[in-house]
Amino acid sequence: VIGSVEWALSDRTPPVLIVVGNSRNDIVATAVQHVMGGRAPHVLNEQLEKQLSDSSLLNLVMPAVHDAMQRRPRGTYEEVLALACEMNVWRTVETLLANSKAINESAANGSLRVVGALLDPSTGAVQLMGQHPSLAELIKSTPSGDLVRTADDAPVPAVEAAAMLYAGNSRYASSKGGYNSISGDEKLLCKLC
Repeated sequence: VIGSVEWALSDRTPPVLIVVGNSRNDIVATAVQHVMGGRAPHVLNEQLEKQLSDSSLLNLVMPAVHDAMQRRPRGTYEEVLALACEMNVWRTVETLLANSKAINESAANGSLRVVGALLDPSTGAVQLMGQHPSLAELIKSTPSGDLVRTADDAPVPAVEAAAMLYAGNSRYASSKGGYNSISGDEKLLCKLC
């Protein structure tokens, strides 16, 4: 996704990049059901739920669900689902700003506003969420821009390549590959809601 957004921005920077989430996302709904267990109704058909349960996409949205559960530990299924969908949008904004030099720099210099939004698929209405509450913090440090290496890149010494692989594998193994960890920051979680 990041590469596609960067490519779209490379020719002409639009004034706004809108990260749109679905307020009734089946993947997020399945993740919420798994986390809430018996407190959640079964709203998906069994075949779809089985497909999604086996999906790696489920793991990608789990951090947003855990953030929502931390924010609303006694919330109803509907409350947690709505919040998890919002948190999923904010996590996507964080990922874009933390991992893309082009997007980060454009947001930092004011030529691009990155905003979140939620689509209600039942009505087609889109609710704008605005800019990330911690935008100033997110754009303080610019990503290096060389997170992805290709055959066109200049060679690097073996020790440097091994260090890059080790760092990436460590992030992946700790389930933080490319994601900022906000779960423990209660103040930030409050701002996001």
